[in-house]
Amino acid sequence: MNMVFVNSLIFLAGLILLVAGSNSLIKYSLIFSHIFRISSLLVGMIIIAFGTSLPEAAVSIVSSLKHHSSIALGNIIGSNIANIGLVLGVAGLIRPLRVEKKLFQREIPAMLILTALVFLFSLDYKLSRPEGVLLLVFFLGFIFVSWSKDSQAPSSAKEASFKKAKVIFWIIGSLVLVVGGANLMVKGGVSLARALGVSSWVIGMSVFAIGTSLPELAASAAAAFKKAPALSLGNVIGSNVFNLSLVLGIAVLIRPISMSPAIVKFDLLFLIFMSFVFFVFTRTRLRLERWESVALVLFYFLFLGILWK
Repeated sequence: MNMVFVNSLIFLAGLILLVAGSNSLIKYSLIFSHIFRISSLLVGMIIIAFGTSLPEAAVSIVSSLKHHSSIALGNIIGSNIANIGLVLGVAGLIRPLRVEKKLFQREIPAMLILTALVFLFSLDYKLSRPEGVLLLVFFLGFIFVSWSKDSQAPSSAKEASFKKAKVIFWIIGSLVLVVGGANLMVKGGVSLARALGVSSWVIGMSVFAIGTSLPELAASAAAAFKKAPALSLGNVIGSNVFNLSLVLGIAVLIRPISMSPAIVKFDLLFLIFMSFVFFVFTRTRLRLERWESVALVLFYFLFLGILWK
């Protein structure tokens, strides 16, 4: 009983750090984009998405090093499903999200192609090191194209240097709070889940995935409250691309991953389904409406229900 109480306190402490860090991250990332004339979409796609993907990277890389490939892969797939169903669903419930048309020129197609690519790589029920290299090459290409297309020069040297060090300091500090809070939540959540006697795959797909997706949830929810939909969408799309290319690529390079047929036939197919539904919802009216957000959240809880059945 005492351990349950202690783990609950750890979980709550992580939540407090996460919320504080995400609000600060949104605030100073917007200031950063204004100083350097970088679009808020690009800030969400790269700076925030990379920062909020650090928990997935840490969990998956450490899991691979410790021979827990099921947790590494489950965390990545589960996080991407949670990003679309839970994160975007909650953000869209707070405020309907307007979708910039240029997302359908590069970023959303990149996410869909990468998801399909991972599925094709997994048809033989394993991911090899050469496939990991290809995922990393995809990541580098994605970053190069996104940055070269959307970045602009600062308006003036004086403006670019104005409070630059302070802003960067607070962005880094905010990321530390976000990642630290997420790690505390995962630590407390895993300890509670182990008492239920569930498998490491289910823990990776649910507890780890939700815990490591909390930074994206906090950041996207904060962006929705601050009426910055481009940050919400850019954060989720960028995070999903980072998870499947950078994080999974590194994890596979460390140790090739083998998987059961059920993972390919259900979990990966469900990720493809959620990605397709997100595409249809946002493409029709260039908005994610509240009823569509409700559907995304319901789909996610349906997935969890099947997973834990």
